[in-house]
Amino acid sequence: MYNVKEKIKFLLRSIISKEKFYASDGVITHHNFGFIKNEKFKKAYNAGSNTKSWGNPKKNTIEWRLHTILWAIESTKNIDGDIVECGVNRGGFSSAINEFFDIRKNNKIHWLFDTFE
Repeated sequence: MYNVKEKIKFLLRSIISKEKFYASDGVITHHNFGFIKNEKFKKAYNAGSNTKSWGNPKKNTIEWRLHTILWAIESTKNIDGDIVECGVNRGGFSSAINEFFDIRKNNKIHWLFDTFE
């Protein structure tokens, strides 16, 4: 029989250990999140975080979101066309993207759009 109490205890222990689980920004997963230890990723994350786009960096950790964005851009590196970012705000993701990739090396332009309202 499915024991809810035991399952909750297991999840809490796993989250607290943070060794087996990623738990931040509304995402909890036990899948591969080794990208967090990657020095190139850390440097890009810090560049984005320094813009204060994400609020308090100690409370608002959005590594998974940034990883997803970087993965999407990496997936298009051999496809013709530029990169368009809509809703730039203070440029957190833009800074991280430009820190992580040498977009000009791939003959791409990183277009940034915002309403500035």
